[in-house]
Order: sequence, then structure tokens, then C-alpha cells
Amino acid sequence: MNVSTYRFSLDLDKQDSQEYVTVRQGDTAKCLSVLIKESGTPYIITDGTAAVLSAKKPDGTYITADCTITEENRVEVVLPATFTANVGILECCIQLTEDSAALSSPPFAINVEDKPTA
Repeated sequence: MNVSTYRFSLDLDKQDSQEYVTVRQGDTAKCLSVLIKESGTPYIITDGTAAVLSAKKPDGTYITADCTITEENRVEVVLPATFTANVGILECCIQLTEDSAALSSPPFAINVEDKPTA
């Protein structure tokens, strides 16, 4: 099966929630491909930078998933089962770290909807 990729961008200078991604409960073939920008220009992610998708679940607990940084300077992650296990809205951000430096993206939401019954 091919992975379905949802592409969007987040601008570091616009810290309000800019994106709302909808997935179905149990989906594990959904990839987020995020271009981080600064004042509308692509933010250059330097070699050696790590990226993590962090989310606050509706019950108040936190989960994370390691991301990859592509040659096109995009942050990508295939959503693991822990992100789509329960119906509800996840409050998310991408955290970039290198050595002692850290930078967080603007927040965005992942809405996990119930699967339709047949």
C-alpha cells in the first residue's frame, strides 16, 4: 500500500494555529510533509538537526514521533498508531533541535475521526 501524504507549511512568524489535518482512527499510512517557513521564505534546516512531532492528546498526555528531514528541506513523519488510536483532537508542533539549540513550529491540530461503520 502506498502512504497518503498531506503536504502543508507552517510559518515561524505566525504562531496561531495554521493547519488542521484530518485522519481516521487507526490510520497508519498517513504521512505529514511539512515545509517550515520564516516570513514566507523556506527556513533552512541545517545538517545535524533532529526533528520530532510532539502532540498533546485529548486526555492531557503527551506523545512524540521522530521525523526525517528530506533533501527538499521538508520535515516528514508517517503517523504511528499511537497518534491515531483514539478519536479526538491532538494539539501538535514540530520541534527542531541541534546541540543545545531548540526551535518549535507554530501549533497545528490533527483531528482523529471515528471510522465509519459498514
